[in-house]
Amino acid sequence: MKGNIKMDSLELQKNFHTVYKDFFNTHNIVLSGDGVLTWGADISHGVSALRIKQKLPIKTFCGVNFNTSGKITFRTVFHYSSVENVFKEDKFAVFFKYDVERITLFLQNFLTENGFSGGMEIDFLAETPRGHGFSFSGVISVLLTYLLYIVTGKLDPKVLKGGEFSVDDPIFNELYCSTLNLSHCISLGKSTGASNFTVMIPNTSLPVVYISKKNAINHTDDICTTDNDMKTISSSETAVYKNVITNFLGMDNAANWELPLDYGIIFTGMEYNMFGEIELKKEGAKRENDHLDAFVSDMIRLLPVKDEDRTILSDLLRFDKSEISRKNIDSTNLKILEGFDYLLKNSYNENALNAFINTMKNIGFMSFSYQKENRLFFALQYLFYQYRQFEDEEIGIIPFNTGKIGGSFFFVMKDKRSRTTLQKVLEHLQDDNHIISLDYASWRDGFSSDGVQLRQFITEKIYSDYTKEGNIFFTDSSGMSYFGNYDSVIENEKDCILLDTISGRIYIRGTKLTSKDIHSQNTTIDMMKILLENLGKEVSNTKLPVSTYSQNKNEILGKVVLPLKKLAKEYFGEELSLICSGGITDYYLRLERDESIRIGIIKKIWN
Repeated sequence: MKGNIKMDSLELQKNFHTVYKDFFNTHNIVLSGDGVLTWGADISHGVSALRIKQKLPIKTFCGVNFNTSGKITFRTVFHYSSVENVFKEDKFAVFFKYDVERITLFLQNFLTENGFSGGMEIDFLAETPRGHGFSFSGVISVLLTYLLYIVTGKLDPKVLKGGEFSVDDPIFNELYCSTLNLSHCISLGKSTGASNFTVMIPNTSLPVVYISKKNAINHTDDICTTDNDMKTISSSETAVYKNVITNFLGMDNAANWELPLDYGIIFTGMEYNMFGEIELKKEGAKRENDHLDAFVSDMIRLLPVKDEDRTILSDLLRFDKSEISRKNIDSTNLKILEGFDYLLKNSYNENALNAFINTMKNIGFMSFSYQKENRLFFALQYLFYQYRQFEDEEIGIIPFNTGKIGGSFFFVMKDKRSRTTLQKVLEHLQDDNHIISLDYASWRDGFSSDGVQLRQFITEKIYSDYTKEGNIFFTDSSGMSYFGNYDSVIENEKDCILLDTISGRIYIRGTKLTSKDIHSQNTTIDMMKILLENLGKEVSNTKLPVSTYSQNKNEILGKVVLPLKKLAKEYFGEELSLICSGGITDYYLRLERDESIRIGIIKKIWN
């Protein structure tokens, strides 16, 4: 069956080594966070107070480079297609078309308030993209929040790299609250942070139970305004309860978590705008509510009763369709929790299994009160019972159509009972030219217990295995830095003055200089390295490497400074801001920051 590759980050990294190596070797900072599975109605997003979430071994990576622009730029999302078994590349705006300005503004406000004036270019590598049912937006919110805390000094990168801090650590709660603020920018106020908490919680693969306050489900977007006096949301304003399921059920956290179930996510590739459908449903429900309220008011007004009784009657007869929907979803999620409790304590009880799967079925059918009917939903149900080998085979399917990109299905079956049946169903649909893939399967892919991980931070000398392979480090006067292959860096960096400390050569716009251009390239490189480290500052000649040039101002001018300035003018048409002042034997050099002429340097950091 197509799309049956193991959806596990380590497996994907093994199969697409070059993709990951290129991503790591072209970014200074790389953070990662797990995808999240929703047990129950994914339509509870922005509706239900109760959510059940679980971490999966499918990760999203956030890669960052610094510059001096003072701007935040979101560039590219590299995302894996389980249907085609390839990594694709899209602009960030494709996934966050309506949110990118709000996200950027939030980040810039946070950085300004915390004294960071530099710029950043941000890319993502996602092992599954938005719209597949893995809480992509929540993971992005968490990774960006951790990034903000690292670059502003609020979170020591070595602490994060050294080990995941616990949920009891004060910094955990502070980070969690900040992720809520960012999520409300991304999700238009419809996020309670259940996925955020699940991504962050370390050292457990157990499902998480998250209960939010009813009045915290829909927040306004005023935290994403241009006002630098940033408004914050506390965890107490949003979450009433958040912990692993064993804690909620009164069990030992070390208890054996063995559900007699197979479950997973099927991607259909069908396009949906479920948020739009929900809004239309809400508008219709409001009109219905208003109509009935008007009818009740007119009816009560004509009744021969006391005013206080009219008020009581109005409250008793008030109709709120959205409240009924929320209660319905909460009740089904409670049934799932009840099923978990029974299954964990009676692992092989057939009645408990059937009841649990039946609950999932009911949630699936109930979802059509929020959205259009889905023909593939019914096709999956029909084909499953056509292909099943045993009479006791059952499946519960829930549409996961909350994405703006595509639709998915969450399914539950009996452990080891129906895997062959499901494979035949998916092959049948693929043969009918449907875009179908098994994005996640519990028996194939397993789970994850990772928290947020700092994979590398080059300028802090925190390296990943990928950067150890690419032993060439590049940095430039604009603040950009990355690892890479020696030949590819030389080939790619052709729009700058490139100082090659490995071969002792200088390149200007890709042209290798000779001794006729600059008499001593090694001396020039050594001098420029020091000036780049002290950009905009005067450097005394006593700080330069000892040479005949460094002892005499006329020597340094004639053999290094003036030839380099002449070449810069020739190749760039601009004056290099390299200034030499002072006496013959006691002088100063200063290299000014200049956006028109970029100066890069490559060096080998591993012996």
